[in-house]
Amino acid sequence: MRVTIVAWGREFAMEIGFQEPVLTIKRKLEQFLRIPVGSQTLSVSGWELVDGLDMEDYPIVTHGTKINLTAMKPLSPPFNHCSKLQIIVKFLAKQIAIEVDTTETVRSLKEKIHIIDGTPIKRMLLFFSGKEMTYDFRNLSEYGVSESSEIIVFLKTMNRLREDPPSKKLNVVVQMSSSLLNAAAITLEMKDCDTVNELRELLLSRKILPQDDYLFIHKQRIMRENCSLRWHGVENGDCLYAFRGTSGNDSECEHDKLYRSFKFKDTVGFINYHGGVVATVPIEQSSVPRRGKLHISTVADFKVERLIMNATFWADVLSGSVNFSSVATMHGKVTMFNLLKIDASVPSRCDISIFIPTRSVQSIFKMKIKV
Repeated sequence: MRVTIVAWGREFAMEIGFQEPVLTIKRKLEQFLRIPVGSQTLSVSGWELVDGLDMEDYPIVTHGTKINLTAMKPLSPPFNHCSKLQIIVKFLAKQIAIEVDTTETVRSLKEKIHIIDGTPIKRMLLFFSGKEMTYDFRNLSEYGVSESSEIIVFLKTMNRLREDPPSKKLNVVVQMSSSLLNAAAITLEMKDCDTVNELRELLLSRKILPQDDYLFIHKQRIMRENCSLRWHGVENGDCLYAFRGTSGNDSECEHDKLYRSFKFKDTVGFINYHGGVVATVPIEQSSVPRRGKLHISTVADFKVERLIMNATFWADVLSGSVNFSSVATMHGKVTMFNLLKIDASVPSRCDISIFIPTRSVQSIFKMKIKV
């Protein structure tokens, strides 16, 4: 998603990930603006973005959100090296000048070229200083693009568009669980375009595994049957773990018996009132045992002035009830098979109603584990 960084009365766009840590964003700003990470403070609507959290912990940060940047010490604004650049985009028979921002991505440059010239994005291959700009998600600054840089555009042929990238051979190690072949490790030669289902069929056809349902795990992630090894990021020499069982197509696990516990890190929740954030709720790290319960005690830090200045607050008080909603996402690991720890997140929502005449509170809490 694209957010706007606001500093020294100036604004510039920046691409960030929905799960990108706050600290990573500060490091990007350090590289671009030369402001040490320790001197930076990022905030949204008066709420500081804490280093130990990521963007998924802050539902108030969405596409187009303005993030304020302040520095501990007064610094001369680093915008002297202006983020706006004029670059030259060269085709075989012509060239065009385009204004870009150094924080723009290769993908956004392709979109600008498409708008100006009409060239289909899927046919573009961009080259700078003799090297292909392979990754659409990378910023132009990461490739060293500067004022008056020349970007060369080559067009893929229609036949090449229909072709898959050339496949390559991989040697992968399939590590069995303790209940399979006494935890044996089997080395197989595969192609990176082979799917997980083809891997399973190979193991069954060679009678390495008995007929049954199996799931495979790579780098603590359950692999999808119809997706290729390349899609999962499997590299030569990587280890895949094989277990009896199946996994659902959605994020929720269909076999609760596979899971043992969920341990999560410190996070923060937000209490909303009629579309505005009025309080933060710190949630300390803890763990939820398998099929167990966890009671969380915390204290909400309300911005009282924001609450009472809301146009609907006093009307709600006079009506006898005030309604809030809170959102939080807990990130951690689910322990699986008493062996593997899989990254997981738990988005939660709680609807809270305060009834003034009876001095009572009613809340409805919803949550779901995603792996």
